[in-house]
Amino acid sequence: MTDDTQNISALLRTEAEAAEANPDAPANAGTKITRRGKSSRVYSIRLTESEIASLEAAAERAGIPAATLARTWISERLVDDDATDLHAIADALATYSRRLAAL
Repeated sequence: MTDDTQNISALLRTEAEAAEANPDAPANAGTKITRRGKSSRVYSIRLTESEIASLEAAAERAGIPAATLARTWISERLVDDDATDLHAIADALATYSRRLAAL
């Protein structure tokens, strides 16, 4: 390893240890938080390349990560419709997929 690589590795290790030792510490200025500390599960969906491109373009215009935008759209739809039925959730995901394709 080069000196620079060793220095970066040491810095990352130190930062990781500090974060683990104090998980409730406030975020530093300039830190971007997207999940607000909520626990979550990963849910995988298939999108076409054009849907992904549309999502990424919309997210870039909004100045947020694409995953955050998709999560927001889905959450808004679920709250708006008060959807608790799995078929309603699947329909909501399909609707958003079509809307992304149309962007």
